[in-house]
Order: sequence, then C-alpha cells, then structure tokens
Amino acid sequence: MEQMRKIEEDLVCMLTQLTTEFPWLSARYEYRDPWATFLVSYAPSNKMFSDDNVLLRMMELENELIAKYEDDAPLFCEEERLFSLTPGATLIEYGCVKRDQESIAWSSFRLSYTYSGWDKSDYQSKEYNYSLAA
Repeated sequence: MEQMRKIEEDLVCMLTQLTTEFPWLSARYEYRDPWATFLVSYAPSNKMFSDDNVLLRMMELENELIAKYEDDAPLFCEEERLFSLTPGATLIEYGCVKRDQESIAWSSFRLSYTYSGWDKSDYQSKEYNYSLAA
C-alpha cells in the first residue's frame, strides 16, 4: 500500500508538471484494483499528436515512472481508448488537481471522445488504430 501511495505522489507530480508546461493538456487517472495499477488518460489527442514537444515530454516522464516502478508503473493512453475511467477519476488540468468532477462528463460516440466544458473540436479524436501485443 505504501508503494501505491508513492506511485500516486509521483504520478500527480508528473501530471501537474505536464499540465503546467502544456496548459491545453488535461489528464485523468485512478487506481484500478483488477489491473493492480493506476490508469491514466490524456486529452485532447488531436493537439497531442500535432505537438512533438508534448509527446517527447510525456514519454520522458512516463519512462521515469517505468524505470522507477517497473511492472507497477501506471498505464497510459489518450482519451480512454485502451480503458475507461470511472466518473470518480481524478482530473488534473492547468497544473491543478481536481477531485470533484460532478460538472465534468466524458462521453463517447463511435470512438470520438469529447470533454464537456471546452470546444468540442479540441477533444475529438482522430481515427487512430493501434496493434495490441498479446
């Protein structure tokens, strides 16, 4: 349990730093018992994939967590494409942690994810396909 608390502290620090450096970026995360790890989802993917700086920075910080925690490191994706988070997931945006998300709704329609409260076009994903390893 102590390990999970430390991972969450490092994760929050990393996500706070990222969303401060890139104010248009937001992230949601939560611990998931069946996966025995934290799940993290970034948005909006259309801006992420058009900005090499944010992608490189995300990879650097994710690799730090992987090097430090190995198999216990969080799992990352964009716009909940590989897993879904619950409404109780913690939101981090503008360098701030927001645990109360009653006014926030993520919804999906045919792999197009939107985040309410912002311009819908900022959070619509492109049709990316990923090959998953077994």
